Amino acid sequence: MNRQLLSLLALLAVANMAFGIVCSPNICDIVRCMEYSEENCEYTVVPNGGYCGCCNACVHLLKVGETCPTLHLKGGPPPTVKCEDGLVCNGQTGKCETA
Repeated sequence: MNRQLLSLLALLAVANMAFGIVCSPNICDIVRCMEYSEENCEYTVVPNGGYCGCCNACVHLLKVGETCPTLHLKGGPPPTVKCEDGLVCNGQTGKCETA
């Protein structure tokens, strides 16, 4: 019983920390960004797709039927993989499908 309670408290603490990441108005002034370009990004450069919209991101765009991440933490890091435009990730199958 004590082990279950401790596990629950640890899970709640982690969830609380995830919700604590906030993009304040001047956050981009102190964020150091990785400079992504076509030369150093194997996938697709997404303008302002990184942390709090401050940085560009290098994102692997998934096609129909490819496995996609179904768990997203609010306030967590931006995704490095996502379904292509016009597709959504089915939370039950974990696959990209047409919207």
